[in-house]
Amino acid sequence: MNSILKASTISIALTISVLPHLVFAQSINLTGTWLGTGYTCRGNEPPEKVRIVHKGDTVTATKVTGDDCITAGEITWRGTFKQGSFTVQHHVSDGPRPKRKWFIGGTVRVESADLLAVGSAAAPLTFRRIASDPVLPPGLAAAILAAVLAETLRTRRKSRATGWVEIELLDEAGEPVAGEAYRITLPDGSVREGVLDASGRARVEGFEPGPSQVTFPHIDAGLWRRAEEQVEA
Repeated sequence: MNSILKASTISIALTISVLPHLVFAQSINLTGTWLGTGYTCRGNEPPEKVRIVHKGDTVTATKVTGDDCITAGEITWRGTFKQGSFTVQHHVSDGPRPKRKWFIGGTVRVESADLLAVGSAAAPLTFRRIASDPVLPPGLAAAILAAVLAETLRTRRKSRATGWVEIELLDEAGEPVAGEAYRITLPDGSVREGVLDASGRARVEGFEPGPSQVTFPHIDAGLWRRAEEQVEA
């Protein structure tokens, strides 16, 4: 018995969106409002509010209340963050209502996520966090990143699964061969198997486009021939 195979596959151009850049919290992020003690502009100053912004490795501390030496809105210290301790530039002046202001070297020791000790040639300062900006804990950040990546990969695979194969088996008289077993090897090497319907047809879809191989396990390969193959893009 000579049989005829008609097979078609279709490929659709795919555009893959790049993941948006995601930034997650470091193990310690200093961003927030802090209360600084130890300022000595006019002797022992009362505690002063300081706003710390921690972006990447850059840490900048700006006075919120201030005093007559370094006023509100001015930087009190700035530096490049490192776990444990890091060097900073400490803003100082020549006294109340200063004629001159400059920066001197200093060190910030990270006692904890909510306690900093700043040392320099000026008076030692202590900062305690009184308010935090929302910052994701490292474990939660990692979990969110994993979930986002998994969903992106799932969506990407789904968007690429646009290939399909349709087969039709006819005998010498052009009549459909119903119930014949078929086997289709897909581009990724996976195999789909089944039997032809009453019209001698079968359709497999939902895979990445590419060359597919069709066989009929119960029919000698020499007894059927490929009648038509159409590939579209």
